Amino acid sequence: TAMSANPVGIIIAGVTAYILALTYMREDLKKDYEELTALSKEYAEEVQKRITETKQLYNAYAEVTSEADITADTALTYVERLKELETQGVKTANQQKEYASLIERIKAIMPDLNIEIDSQTGLLKANADALKKQIATQKDYIKTKAVTDYVSSLEKQQVEIKHSINKVTAELNKAKAEFNALGGTAELVTQMAQSMQGRR
Repeated sequence: TAMSANPVGIIIAGVTAYILALTYMREDLKKDYEELTALSKEYAEEVQKRITETKQLYNAYAEVTSEADITADTALTYVERLKELETQGVKTANQQKEYASLIERIKAIMPDLNIEIDSQTGLLKANADALKKQIATQKDYIKTKAVTDYVSSLEKQQVEIKHSINKVTAELNKAKAEFNALGGTAELVTQMAQSMQGRR
């Protein structure tokens, strides 16, 4: 045939086919490289997102515990004044008014306290020291719950992080493998094309 009689034509046709294949592979390489870059960016963004969430969880925890301390300290200040008034006897109208006002302030900032007032005297049924113990117990409860909620949120976040990172990592590894495979194939095609061109 004409082709068998013209080996140079066969070589040229072969080189042309290889070059065409190489061109397509280079386009695939470019596409996979862009995908690989996008996945790497996604991975970095996922990590940064989780770091930000962890900081937010800690800040929320710190805010709750700090507020519990401040609220309890304020309530204890009011209780100390109640004790002073009780020592004085709470006899005058102004003392009675201040005493009632202090009770309302304590109720406002710590509504879960069990504060009972004697309907006859207008004073605490339990003494001020008992109220102080209640305040300390309430503060400890709030802070303990804050720790429990914080740890629970961290554990939940860790599960989500593991799932997200594993997913992105798997996609990243897959893209890398495809990219490397195409890179090796493209190199082989290039070598074959150069070899056949050399035979000319």
